[in-house]
Amino acid sequence: MTHNFVIFGSSWDLYKQSYSDLYQLENARYISDPSVNINKGIDKWLYKLQHNPHIYNRVHFPWKERWYSYYFKDDFENTKNNGENLVFVFQGGWLLNEYADYPAYLKKHYPLAKFVLFLQDLFRMIKGKDRVANLDIDQVRKEFDLILSFDQNDCEEYGFIYHPLVFSSYHGVIEDMPQSDVYFLGKAKNRLAEIIGCFEQLWRYNVDTDLWLVGVKPEEQVYKDKIHYVSSMAYLENLQHVLHCNCELEVMQAGGFGYTQRMCEVISLDKKLITNNRTVHEAPFYNSDYIFQIEKPSDITQEMCEKIKKRECVDYHYKENLSPIELLEFIEEKLRKA
Repeated sequence: MTHNFVIFGSSWDLYKQSYSDLYQLENARYISDPSVNINKGIDKWLYKLQHNPHIYNRVHFPWKERWYSYYFKDDFENTKNNGENLVFVFQGGWLLNEYADYPAYLKKHYPLAKFVLFLQDLFRMIKGKDRVANLDIDQVRKEFDLILSFDQNDCEEYGFIYHPLVFSSYHGVIEDMPQSDVYFLGKAKNRLAEIIGCFEQLWRYNVDTDLWLVGVKPEEQVYKDKIHYVSSMAYLENLQHVLHCNCELEVMQAGGFGYTQRMCEVISLDKKLITNNRTVHEAPFYNSDYIFQIEKPSDITQEMCEKIKKRECVDYHYKENLSPIELLEFIEEKLRKA
C-alpha cells in the first residue's frame, strides 16, 4: 500500500477487536476515542461536559470545532504536502452532529487527501446519542470520495460500493467456561418469535443452547429457566461465549441482507452458523457443511442438529479476506480506479 490510512472508528470493544490487525501497521492509525489526545485538564473536563449525552441532547454548543485539532495528530514519517498520500476512513457515527463538520476541517488542512465512508449499519439506522440521525444522502455523497456499505440492499438503493464487515484474528486469553452447541446474543427487536421458535426446535433435538436475549419486556420472557434475559453484555464477554460454542445462531433483522458481525465471527473463529440470510448461499465463503440456511424455525431438522453438535475442524479458507488489512487494500484499489 502506498497511502497512509487514518480510520476514525469506535471505542466499542467489538470494533477494537475487529480492527486490531491494523495495530501492527506503520501506515495505519485506528482512532477509537476522539478525546485520546486531549490531555489538558480543563479541556478534558469541557470535552466530557459537552459530549455528555444528557447535556448534548438538550444544549447546543457552538464551539465543537475547538476539539478538532486533537482528534488526529499526524505522526506518519512520510506524509506528503497537503496530504496527497493520506486516506481518512470514517465509520457512520462520525456523520453525526458533534463530528459532522470534521471532514471539512480535515480537508482545509489536507486538501489532497482522500475521504472514505464505511457504513457498518443500515444508512437509515445510523444513530447518535440514542437518536436516529436525519442525514442528507446527497450531502454525504459530496463529502466523500468513496462510500462503502456492508449491506447489498443499501448499495443498490444508494449506489454505495459493497464491502463485507471486517474482523481480526483473536489472540487473547481463552477463559475456562462450559462448551455449548449453539450460541446467540442479541436484541429481540422485530424477531423475538423467530428466535424463540429456533430455540424450541433446537431443544426438541437435544441441542445444548446458550441463548442471551437483550431488552425483552418481562411479560414477553419465556423459558426463563433455559434462556438468559439481560440488559446488555460486554463484547469481550460475548466473544468468550463464541469461542466456547460449536455454532452461532443468526436471525436477521427485517430488511437486512448483508453479511453481519456473526458471519465474520464464525469465519474468523472457525464456528458453524445457522442463518436465515436468504443470500448466504451466494457468498464466496459459503460451505453447506458449516452454514445451515433456514427460512423459518421449523427448517431446523434433526439431521442438521446432529451436524451442528459434531465436534470437528471448521475452516472456511476465507479469514484473510475479512481482515481490515484487506479493507485498506480494497480502498486503495478503488481510489486508484476512481
